[in-house]
Amino acid sequence: MFLHAVTVVLWIGALVPLGAVLIRGGAALPIVLRRFSRFIPAIVIVLALSGTALAVIQVQTIPALWNIDYGRVLLAKLALVAALLLLAALNRFYLTIAILAGSASATLRLTRSVGAEIGLATAVIAVLGLWRFTPPPRAIAANPALFEVQEVSSAKEGVGAILSIRPPIVGPVRVEVGDLLLDGKPFEPVGVSIDLDKPSYGIGPFTREASPASDGTYSADGFVLPLDGFWIVRVTILVTDFRSVTLTDVFDVQKAQQ
Repeated sequence: MFLHAVTVVLWIGALVPLGAVLIRGGAALPIVLRRFSRFIPAIVIVLALSGTALAVIQVQTIPALWNIDYGRVLLAKLALVAALLLLAALNRFYLTIAILAGSASATLRLTRSVGAEIGLATAVIAVLGLWRFTPPPRAIAANPALFEVQEVSSAKEGVGAILSIRPPIVGPVRVEVGDLLLDGKPFEPVGVSIDLDKPSYGIGPFTREASPASDGTYSADGFVLPLDGFWIVRVTILVTDFRSVTLTDVFDVQKAQQ
């Protein structure tokens, strides 16, 4: 991971000053191009080897590349990196040689190509941001319970919803309310609050206001469950300013893996 991060910074970080030198031109340009062409291949080799090692460790199996979100993000990243490497090869083995031979038109083309490299590198970084929401297979295999979701369907007085808890184990959890229906039709409530308690042990209730998401679900974080077993969940849905309905059900919380 350290080698991969350092080589990314060295390669991508060198493109911006290289582009600035290309734009200014002058006697320093050939010297900069020779130095860049001399050192970048070694950096790219280390980058490729460390990236391959990380992919093998994290993905573990080839089908995971297209069967899970983490693998699909990795494929998108690899496609962008492949385009980046093709541009780099064009720059190194064609345009750089032409510039050193005195071609003025090659300088303009290399300036544009370096700009395209910077754009592709930015796209790679943007795609990598998606990994924040996609755990790798290695992490899931190490502790699958952390990525499980337990769902229950609850309805009362014409109001129905799917209540879910993730992960369904002792410790910090998130409770979500989805598929909200009023008389069989989707609707947007005025507000949603969530209670969790374990009355047999005199624990709770813990209450949180749920926040809406763009997909129509409501979720609440900040619950920390100290014990396993059955936890009662109560979701109070404010249908209008003058009417509320409380859905009640049970989550079966498991012990955390040691």
